[in-house]
Amino acid sequence: MVRSYIRGNNKRAYKAYNQQDLQQAIKAVQDGVSVAKASQVYKVNRTTLRYKINGGHKNAVGRPPVLSSQEERVISETLKRITEWGFPLEQNDLRVVIKSYLDQNNRTAAQFKENMPGYDFIQSFIRRNNLSLRYAGNIKRARARVTAEQVNEYFANLESVLKEAKPESIFNYDETNVTDDPGSKKVIVPRGMKRIERVQEHSKMAISLMVCGNAAGELLPPFVVYKALNCYENWTKNGPVGARYDATKSGWFDSRTFQSWFFNVFLPHVSEITGQKILVGDNLGSHFSPEVVEAAIANDIYFTSLPPNSTHMTQPLDVAVFRPMKVIWRGLLDDWRKLARCQGTIPKEVFPQLLNKLWEKMQLNIKENLQAGFRVTGLYPFNPMEVLKNLPDGNTEDMIGRKLDASLIKLLQENRGQKDAPKQPRGRKINPGGQITSKDLSLPGSDCAGPSGIQQQARSRDDNKCSVCNVLYDNYKGPEWLQCVYCLAWVCGRCNGGVYDAAYSCPDCD
Repeated sequence: MVRSYIRGNNKRAYKAYNQQDLQQAIKAVQDGVSVAKASQVYKVNRTTLRYKINGGHKNAVGRPPVLSSQEERVISETLKRITEWGFPLEQNDLRVVIKSYLDQNNRTAAQFKENMPGYDFIQSFIRRNNLSLRYAGNIKRARARVTAEQVNEYFANLESVLKEAKPESIFNYDETNVTDDPGSKKVIVPRGMKRIERVQEHSKMAISLMVCGNAAGELLPPFVVYKALNCYENWTKNGPVGARYDATKSGWFDSRTFQSWFFNVFLPHVSEITGQKILVGDNLGSHFSPEVVEAAIANDIYFTSLPPNSTHMTQPLDVAVFRPMKVIWRGLLDDWRKLARCQGTIPKEVFPQLLNKLWEKMQLNIKENLQAGFRVTGLYPFNPMEVLKNLPDGNTEDMIGRKLDASLIKLLQENRGQKDAPKQPRGRKINPGGQITSKDLSLPGSDCAGPSGIQQQARSRDDNKCSVCNVLYDNYKGPEWLQCVYCLAWVCGRCNGGVYDAAYSCPDCD
């Protein structure tokens, strides 16, 4: 089948007139001019002109469409709605939907084999209905269950402090990591090759970073955490100005390293800002300790957390900063690998130099990215609708003319998580957007099983043993260990399933 037909130069001209010439020719004939004379003057085919005068040629040119414009509009609206529910269709899914629709209505399309449309029809359908093919990201069901009530409560708690706040006083922090993997790239290869490989050194090493910026577009120096028992001087040289470095056994931030970031990076930066400061971040237990909370209150810092499982919509750094940062990092890593010809992981004494280049390149667009991130998350300017408009509502039938089957709507609502999911008890917690105070922290001897997002007094344990199977760390060989964010106990890779979860909770706290 010809997908892009181009008429040859030796072919007869088709419709070599415009609508204005046609109307003038018809008017001339109506005024008494002969059809032959009007056809000659206005360059309109004589037979065509006669058909138009007699009321013929009313239908569109070409074969009649399989689906009417109304049917296509309903299907495209259905696609839009189920995409908002988190279940976008692939091209083959749309083919099956159209076939099922034709079969249910006892219609046979001669253009389709057994009523199954081809991919050319799907491409034309996409163009006609202003649709596009995009890569879809994956989110867990817990993130899909974020409701408008949770978001409204979060913004209601923040409204009084955000409406009067200056952009340079509103900060967002989050931890991320950069990996020793430049990722895949498009390369030029002979047509027909089945397996394309590129010789490129890489490893699974990841280094954690604490990133913080404000609504005015200012990025604070990074805080680096290596996976090591100690941090050495040559691991800290030639990095970004003001950067701080530390190390933990897991390579992730814990309460000690977060506290170090708060006192050594954040507090010195905001000490000269007058008025109240707002610090917003996720609700990991390692971020809250009595020392940090008391220092925040003493320095007039409104310290609060985001709603659980909502950072993809409410965290400015997640929304607008981390992706371009990772793209720049992969480019720097790829260039460094080509020049250094280094095998194995990135030497830790080289990492600060690469980090410095990353921070320099980020400065080109960081102001615009941060301001955009705070804007689309509704923090500055204060506008909860920026987040609420990304949440699906339940009025699906009215929006698509009641064409979706009620059972399909019910299924999508259940799969998307519109119903309240059963929650496991987590103990005492704080309201997202509310200020964190010392009263929110669990006291020693409390019966609380582990408050959501709040660090609890750690139970007595041997940090050198897995809290589940009691294997010694020194004798263990296998996947990485994880630390529970609630009781701070360590769990070996065999017992935690070998997963990477910054908000991991051990079996005792689940």
